[in-house]
Amino acid sequence: MTAAAERFIEGVARSMGVDVALLDRSGTTVVADVDRAGSRRVACYQIGRHTLLPCDPAIVGEIGSLESNEMSLTDVDFRSWAASLEASVLGQTVMKGTGPGGSGSSILSFRRICLIGRIGPTSP
Repeated sequence: MTAAAERFIEGVARSMGVDVALLDRSGTTVVADVDRAGSRRVACYQIGRHTLLPCDPAIVGEIGSLESNEMSLTDVDFRSWAASLEASVLGQTVMKGTGPGGSGSSILSFRRICLIGRIGPTSP
């Protein structure tokens, strides 16, 4: 991986308040994201071998069961979990970085980025 790709990944991790070392090992981490406050939404980012679930801080307890020190959450697991709560996937994308000028092989890849609709009631 290039130095630029490493800096980008470190920036993504830091923006979520996550230790970049997490991305080098399997696991799933729930991240309270104040920018998502009040939305009752969670995103699912798989970066490297790790899955990050930035979410509305109010729902951390509701999704805490997805956290794992050993296993990364798969797309199927995430979608099954969302369906069990009658939440919907709002979108999915794959982001890849390439070498200078857009040529060459991929230097990094976020395998998926999903955002699910509101989890549970919108008011207590």
